[in-house]
Parts: sequence; C-alpha cells; structure tokens
Amino acid sequence: MVLWMHWWSVTWQLRPACSRLRSFLWFATCVAAMTVRTDRLGVTSTIRALGLEQQCYDRLLDSFHSSAIKLAAMTALWAQVVLRCFPGLLWVNGRLVLVGDGIKVAKRGRKMPAVKLLHQHSDASTKPEYIMGHSLQAVGVLVSALAHFGANVILRSRGRCPSAKQDSSPGSSVASCSICT
Repeated sequence: MVLWMHWWSVTWQLRPACSRLRSFLWFATCVAAMTVRTDRLGVTSTIRALGLEQQCYDRLLDSFHSSAIKLAAMTALWAQVVLRCFPGLLWVNGRLVLVGDGIKVAKRGRKMPAVKLLHQHSDASTKPEYIMGHSLQAVGVLVSALAHFGANVILRSRGRCPSAKQDSSPGSSVASCSICT
C-alpha cells in the first residue's frame, strides 16, 4: 500500500495539466492500469487489469482523445517530477546525463493514425529502403540505484494522429498523441 501511496503522490503532481478533475482521474486510471497490466492489448487490457465495468470502455477511449489533457503542460510537468522525485540522477561534469533512442515500427494499415512513409538507414540489403509505419523517439535520464536504469522523460510519435495538435515550437515538425500505443 505504501508503494501505491507514493505512486499517487507522484501522479497527483500532474494534475495541473488537466483542465478538469474528471479528466485527470481518467488519466490516472489509464496510468495505473498500464502499471499493472499483464498484456498489451490496448484499452481492453486496461479494463481487464483494473476489473472495470464494460461501460468504462467508451469513456476510457474518449479520454485518449480528450482536449482536457494538455500535452505540452503534461510533458513539462512530468520532466519536473522526474527531476524532483528520482534520487540518484546521474550527473557528469555538472551536466545531467540524458539518453535518447528511436524506433521505426512497420505497420500494414495505410489508414492507421500516424502511419507514414519512413526511410530506414541500414547497411543490410535485405531491409527495404522505405517502410510504412510509426516512428517513436524517447528521451530519458539515467538514474543510479542498485544499477543504472533509464526513466523516460519524453516519448513522441513522429507522425500525425487525428486528435494530435502540431507542436508550435520553432523548427519543430513533431505532432504528438496523448497516448500512442
């Protein structure tokens, strides 16, 4: 129970990114379910993991596309929470160590959200030069505990989701979904 109380105290710090308490509670429900679920079958696994009623399915789907969750504010708050709540952040020469990675996942559906033509940089001749798929990038911090591990700070989809807002920062071409799975 102590672990869940700590989880809630961290999650509650993200409340200002939601314009309504109800939206935040659905967000927290999704995060809790993703924390404990044993499979990755989308919203269905979220419902199953928490033992929610079937009527919650549509409400949960709606929360993924809700304009009540402000993605830019959520990202900024999460970065602040990570820097404040994780003890043992790895610093080298007075600078925080950040790690980044990206992946391109091939998708067959051409009308799926955020699927686009992607160029693959590879020396292997067996890989096609272009694929249709999702491109995801992540930035994290290194945390030192019993061993070093990474804590995600930002995860973005390089594509356009129907409900996504275009990032308005100068020079950016990143469109982001609230939650992309």
